[in-house]
Amino acid sequence: MRTFLHCLSISIASVACIVVQTGRAQTITTVASGTTIGDGGPAINAAFGGPTATGFDQKGNLYIVDTEDIRVRKIDANGTITTLAGDGVYGFQGDNGPAISARFVLPRGVAVDVNGAVYVADYQNSRIRKISANGIITTIAGTTNAGFSGDGGPATSARLNFPKNVAIDQAQNLYIVDSGNNRIRKISPDGIITTVVGNGTAGFAGDGGPAVGAQLNNPSAVAIGTDGSLYIADATNHRIRKVDPAGTITTIGGNGSTQSGGDGGPATNAALYGPQDVAVDASGTVYLTQLDSRVRKITANDIISAVAGNGTSGFSGDGGPAINALIGPEAGVDIDATGTIYVADQANYRIRRITSDGIINTIAGGYTGDGGPATNAFFRKTLVKSPSELTVDRYGNIYISDQFGNRIRKVTPAGMITTVAGSGVNGYTGDGGNADQAQLRHPRGMGLDRNDNLYFVDQYNARLRKIDLGGKITTIAGNGSPEFISVRPPSSSADIYNSTGIAVSQSGLVYVPTKSCILKITQDGVISVVAGSTATTGYSGDGGPATSALLNYPSGIALDKDENLYVADSDNNRIRKIGTDGIIITVAGNGSAGYGGEGVQAINAPMNSPARVAIDSTGTLFISEWGFNRIRQVDRNGIITTVAGTGAAGFRGDGGPAINASLARPSGLATDPAGNLYIADLDNRRVRKVTYPVRSMLVTNQSTPCSPGSVTLTASPTGPGFSYQFSPGATQIGSTNQAVVNTAGVYSVTVTTSILGSPPGTASIAVAGYANYTVKAGNWNDPSVWACGQVPTATQPVRVLHTVELPVDYQAGAKAVSYENGGSLRFESGAKLRLATQ
Repeated sequence: MRTFLHCLSISIASVACIVVQTGRAQTITTVASGTTIGDGGPAINAAFGGPTATGFDQKGNLYIVDTEDIRVRKIDANGTITTLAGDGVYGFQGDNGPAISARFVLPRGVAVDVNGAVYVADYQNSRIRKISANGIITTIAGTTNAGFSGDGGPATSARLNFPKNVAIDQAQNLYIVDSGNNRIRKISPDGIITTVVGNGTAGFAGDGGPAVGAQLNNPSAVAIGTDGSLYIADATNHRIRKVDPAGTITTIGGNGSTQSGGDGGPATNAALYGPQDVAVDASGTVYLTQLDSRVRKITANDIISAVAGNGTSGFSGDGGPAINALIGPEAGVDIDATGTIYVADQANYRIRRITSDGIINTIAGGYTGDGGPATNAFFRKTLVKSPSELTVDRYGNIYISDQFGNRIRKVTPAGMITTVAGSGVNGYTGDGGNADQAQLRHPRGMGLDRNDNLYFVDQYNARLRKIDLGGKITTIAGNGSPEFISVRPPSSSADIYNSTGIAVSQSGLVYVPTKSCILKITQDGVISVVAGSTATTGYSGDGGPATSALLNYPSGIALDKDENLYVADSDNNRIRKIGTDGIIITVAGNGSAGYGGEGVQAINAPMNSPARVAIDSTGTLFISEWGFNRIRQVDRNGIITTVAGTGAAGFRGDGGPAINASLARPSGLATDPAGNLYIADLDNRRVRKVTYPVRSMLVTNQSTPCSPGSVTLTASPTGPGFSYQFSPGATQIGSTNQAVVNTAGVYSVTVTTSILGSPPGTASIAVAGYANYTVKAGNWNDPSVWACGQVPTATQPVRVLHTVELPVDYQAGAKAVSYENGGSLRFESGAKLRLATQ
């Protein structure tokens, strides 16, 4: 094992040195994984990313389209959940092969035919996919390009435009909600596609006439009655419309108002707000969900009433009357053969059931992993995966932004995961109360002050919020306007969407990046610009005031122990440093996009959109380059190397050297007090840890060679769980991180930790003997000749670097004299120099 000695000059006579062991690469492991979905177990223990639609086969199996987790799931009669289709990755693949390996992009509606074949509206792929009873997937409608074409011909040659929903009638005709074309289209059993509702023009017209000539406006769902009538959720027209078997269209619910009201009266006089889904039971009662978190029904005699939800998004009511429960927006609704109602409560990641007596319960989903091992947890995702941001406290707790789950999670050193903020419901509530009951919307960058208060950007709520040690949440800055961090009238709302990695000072000052500047927010919510321009992106200003510089989409920032600010200036392909004097310089990256190899000066290396930065206590700078799936390191000599990732996207390498591991768009970075590195491995939905020996340092209070008496050594890091073993000759002060030495020599300390999982780390330092030396030629009597500013005493060693004159009859003494280049003594008449016994 090789050992390199990195030395930091403290003074002329004392040098602090860090011993870094480099004989083997550091090991990478997963400390939190968000991929557990519960397949093979009870559906009540399953996890969903966002279920939007359900359907039943003739055996009573329940099929669920988990839009956000990009899968089709199945719950059998025993309540066991499995995945029927989709590997959880966005894309288009798999046709003519096993559905379990297929890929979708935001799948939506689902329907099942009499033979057990399952049909899925592959929304953003603009296709209808069919999963046969033997598990093979094919495309039965739609092509590579979205659009409108093909009526009267094979559906496989037709173009669709973002189909949202499907339904199948008793004759096995498949109906498609072709939402982007404002049509309902039909595929007959022979595979021919036609339009049956809508003329393709967005609007509201046609009631009382042929459905094919009517206007729809962003239809979202279709259901089929026992007599073959079609029921359509005409979302942006805020109506439920019916097409009878003769092809005539009418409105059966909604007056076009964007409000919600009218319960207890005629459905045609009621206000429906953005109906999202529709279902009809055997008696002709129509059930619908609304954008404002309600389930309502329209009876056969045209009376509308509430079923569940009151217009407030939330989650409550399980075990009680559905009429008193809260649900999320954009829910789906379905009816089984017994008339039981099922709600795909997308925002609450659950399937809920309303029985005939009106009681609501969750029957599937809701699993997060809280209370169990973090490696078995679930992090919600959308088109972008999670988690992306993290921070670590001095006790080794890891805080993770589960942004799409609208939560902040904590992983303890023992590996257990809990939620510390966010109820999981998308919204803004809770200030002044317990953080775990608050509503958040896409929490992002996080940081801690010296008192362990946690700060985070509640991104889509456009607020900076704080959680104190007691778990109470408050808002520090922002009023909900997207431009709260602009400090001037904005040109767009992009600023808040760029608030990603933040930095928090020991005193609680919060630094927040926007698309073109860095802002400082005080505890009182006062906002000021510390770098960049609020209006202009670009690159300029190195060597001058940071407030006069230009930045280009800075995406991550970090503070070192001296509170210098480091910025991942992403679109400039640079890391820049803002000193405590306000001057900005570039410390890594030459501005060009690319990979610059290993062991070169960081300022000469190309970079590819650096995403985040972190700095450990020794001043080592870490950079996530998600364009190259690597974590880079800049040491204190300015040399850049790779510490994790091969550059190839993927997941592998746990338990082995981090340098050989595969990452997938690594994002947030953090270090703990021992110097371990934590990586938000975004597309792998994991937090990974690179374990280092404790990154120890040892400094001395011996500021000059003239310091008499004992010298105090101070070791770092410090904090909970650290202990120190000093080398012989150094007397430790109690069990602290300090020791006293009384003689010259090289001393070392071994630092261990009981909570951060690092092997011991060792640092050494040289303590100089008490000595004095010349700083210029001159007379021994002149104090200014000597480094200590005083004439040497007879017991002090001296170093002679210049010519020293001993005047006539001068009597001098020294413990020892050493001569260096140019050093000499000139004795005048009667002058004597006595050397003390060594």
